[in-house]
Amino acid sequence: MEFHGLMDVLDAGRRRILSNRFLRVWIGWSCWIFAGLIVGSAFLVKLTGVVIVAGVLLGAGAAAAFAWVWRNQPSLYYAACRLDAAAGLQDRMSTALCFGDAANPGGMILRQRQDALNRVSQMDARQMFPIRTPAVARRA
Repeated sequence: MEFHGLMDVLDAGRRRILSNRFLRVWIGWSCWIFAGLIVGSAFLVKLTGVVIVAGVLLGAGAAAAFAWVWRNQPSLYYAACRLDAAAGLQDRMSTALCFGDAANPGGMILRQRQDALNRVSQMDARQMFPIRTPAVARRA
């Protein structure tokens, strides 16, 4: 049985989870940089050096956040669990993924796979995994 539809939705969901994590980490870092700019502007007359350092730190923070998020990216099983929770599927997707490599599946596993594939055809990863503005961004 082909799991292409399920894998496509899970890959899209995993990318959106990565995007949300990156935004949360990088915006948190950016808030600290902006706080440093405010403190620097309170004590220094010339802000050229402070602004350059802040720009470098913002770029370095973005690269470090991307590397950290990429290194700790969620598994497909985690994305399936999140999809189950978001859509109220009662572990249909994660179970289908878990038993997906069964060599000779019995009748129950085949029915479960078919149920999961029928449900995934009705889903939109963008709706299930929205990219959200982190709460830290509102405070900034």
